[in-house]
Amino acid sequence: MKKTKKNCGEIFVISAPSGAGKTTLTYAVIERLKNTIDISKVITYTSRTPRPNEVAEKDYVFVSREEFLEKKKHNFFLETTEYNGEHYGSPAHIKEEIKRGESFILVIDLVGVHSVIKLLENPVLIWITPPSLSVLEERLSKRGETKEKIKERLALAEQELQEEKDKNLFDYRVTNDNFDMAVEEICKIIGQELR
Repeated sequence: MKKTKKNCGEIFVISAPSGAGKTTLTYAVIERLKNTIDISKVITYTSRTPRPNEVAEKDYVFVSREEFLEKKKHNFFLETTEYNGEHYGSPAHIKEEIKRGESFILVIDLVGVHSVIKLLENPVLIWITPPSLSVLEERLSKRGETKEKIKERLALAEQELQEEKDKNLFDYRVTNDNFDMAVEEICKIIGQELR
């Protein structure tokens, strides 16, 4: 039987520097929990172009910059952020869906986390840490990023890792060193929180 907490759903916010594996981990967690816990990923919107392996309406809703800004103007988003010159936003309708008992995983950057904690009641915050910056650099290289983009993302990752450490915002921290163990750890967190 699938678990629900009271009559209200739960929002799990997974955040990490770019390339730490937050999206890949999220899909693996949802797949592993599918027979026991009813939870889905919030499909966020972005103005950036899809990467070769990304699927529209599954990974992101890909929209033009103009369309994104128009939606933002009409309060379509719960939170938005600009990262590396591109816009990202979470749809506001998830608030109502959580009230109706649905549970979600929201994958966002650290800037988005600051917005979400003001806008959602008691989100469960999970921070994913890469094993090291050199591993992060390797992962970003495998994505086919340009050297310039990798350098920018690594500089930002260093700032985010330091900020996370200094501000101690998150309820849980998971190191994505061993992928299967990280998935297992996140599944346990979700199971505990939905008890």
